[in-house]
Amino acid sequence: MQQLQERTVKRIYRAVANGIVPFDGKIETQIGRDPHNRLKMAVVKFGGKPAVTHVKVLERYLAHSYVECSLETGRTHQIRVHMREANHPLAADPVYGNLRHPCSEPVKEAVKSLGARQALHAYRLSFVHPKTGETVSFEAPIPDDMYHLLSVLRLEAGLDSSLSNEEEWQDKLGTDDDDDWNEDDYDVEVVYVRIKMSSSDLVNLAQMDGKMQWLAGYGNLSSEKHIDLPLKLPSFHDCATYGWVC
Repeated sequence: MQQLQERTVKRIYRAVANGIVPFDGKIETQIGRDPHNRLKMAVVKFGGKPAVTHVKVLERYLAHSYVECSLETGRTHQIRVHMREANHPLAADPVYGNLRHPCSEPVKEAVKSLGARQALHAYRLSFVHPKTGETVSFEAPIPDDMYHLLSVLRLEAGLDSSLSNEEEWQDKLGTDDDDDWNEDDYDVEVVYVRIKMSSSDLVNLAQMDGKMQWLAGYGNLSSEKHIDLPLKLPSFHDCATYGWVC
């Protein structure tokens, strides 16, 4: 209990969130009872308790994101409430989620396979051993149903997946190896440019660049910042057109 109060216990969760989470960052609010539904928790202006969640994007898919959430505090339903507040509720969340989130039929089936729970997993717990004074950590593997959802999302997004060699899933998602990108067949130039843009411009650029994999890891959005990004030539031309290239 003392370590919880002193915040020396580290709790890390992994989750699948609806939509493309655009950046890593910290969500800091007050959480209390929902004034409209006392059975739920919500972000409130008055009468709540401080709640802090650090969000790191691990992977982005076509209509979902795989995120890691580190807790500074431990409020009831904290991650679920914070991700909803960020407009990226957890997949399959029956209370705070959007069960009508648009996605492909195979993904919908994988989400439904989670049953009555959301795509949230307690991944790592770390604390200071009371006798030795050493920090000890324990990790729990991703449960099968959530692992299956991640495999479907990765396959659909063209990433390595445990389902890649299964004909059933090739047919379901309409993948065709002959149409896959093959670096031996094309002469592709990737350039690194330094760009300066507002946060809204950065989101616009993300929408131009297909699956937006290059967005991973650029950190918190600010009103204006310089960042180095690897861009394929069409996106580089877009940057020049909009005056973003420094």
